[in-house]
Amino acid sequence: MQIKVNGNIQDFDEDRLSITQLLQKMSYTSPCIIVKFKGETIKREDFEQVFLIDQDEILVIHIFAGG
Repeated sequence: MQIKVNGNIQDFDEDRLSITQLLQKMSYTSPCIIVKFKGETIKREDFEQVFLIDQDEILVIHIFAGG
């Protein structure tokens, strides 16, 4: 399956992935992540229940701060 993540096509062996699974596979480990899917911001508590299928597009914003 192919999913477009932040404008880049990523290939996965699975037929569907939860947002949590996608983040794990792409090594997003920070708790400060915003996910937009189908024009909506997905709440962190919903990451396990929202599934991506072939040709879906998702935006993952990794927030970090420095000083």
